[in-house]
Amino acid sequence: METTLIAVVNLPQHYCEGAFGIVLLEVGSFGAIKIFKNDILNTERPIKVFNAEVAAYEIIMINSHLQQHTPKFYGRVKVSKILDHTGVDVSNEYMLDFCYQIHKSGTNPGHPNLAIKPQTIV
Repeated sequence: METTLIAVVNLPQHYCEGAFGIVLLEVGSFGAIKIFKNDILNTERPIKVFNAEVAAYEIIMINSHLQQHTPKFYGRVKVSKILDHTGVDVSNEYMLDFCYQIHKSGTNPGHPNLAIKPQTIV
């Protein structure tokens, strides 16, 4: 599966955050991006979780029954820079090579969106 390179991610003031990453919705598009957080105390665990999640999505995408119950997986994405809502570079807080894109199911008007600039396919 190809990896899409995202030039710059501008974080909204509010976004969904979990134990290992953040999930951001793309403005004017069909997907959400999960970006894994940089854990300076344990770099191995988030990488294992990322690899397990990607492997699970890849299995799901070849099983039509499972596809009915999960968002479509578009693959890995790489991010070159992450800016917070004030424009400060916070890239060091995230693992820029450990991101993936899935279909955004439904809409939530109270959920902030993400403005991204797709750059190239590598």
